Amino acid sequence: MLGKMKQLFEMQKKAKEIKGQLANAQVEVEKLGGKIKMVFDGENNIKDIQIAGDLLREENKELLEANLKACINEASSEVKKIMMSKMKESLGGFNLPGMGM
Repeated sequence: MLGKMKQLFEMQKKAKEIKGQLANAQVEVEKLGGKIKMVFDGENNIKDIQIAGDLLREENKELLEANLKACINEASSEVKKIMMSKMKESLGGFNLPGMGM
């Protein structure tokens, strides 16, 4: 029982370390040849958005919407990959059910 508690404590400690590492991670995504740029942190928060002025016209509305969604989806996927990599690296051989590690 004591061994399981120690193992749980170690997992909590490593989870805090991972969270700190993710806060410092950064994912940058560009679409339309750099006309749309977004920066996300490792916690999937948007830190910066840059949109070229010529895309901000009514006739570009659908193009802009589609590419913003694509940026967000791509960045979210990259953040998940970073998170899983950090978790796998930190937890070593400890296998958590449902985590695909």
